[in-house]
Amino acid sequence: MEIVWYALSVLWWVIVVDAVLSWVQRPNQMPRALLLRVTDPLYKPFRAILNPQKTGGIDLSPLAVLLLIQGARSMLQHL
Repeated sequence: MEIVWYALSVLWWVIVVDAVLSWVQRPNQMPRALLLRVTDPLYKPFRAILNPQKTGGIDLSPLAVLLLIQGARSMLQHL
């Protein structure tokens, strides 16, 4: 269980770093290109629901994934 909790923590930070880099780097530049290979499959289902065109051009999928990860971490911590 502890390994899963730590893996979710690392993933949480990968998403945070990707979100910050999205403000200053193009998607094809390193290290963002590498991070996108990890994060895009996670964002895809949420982007179908929270389409940036429908949310004023703001991509809320990273926030949704972070909330999901935080909930999973919280549940694991209480087990």
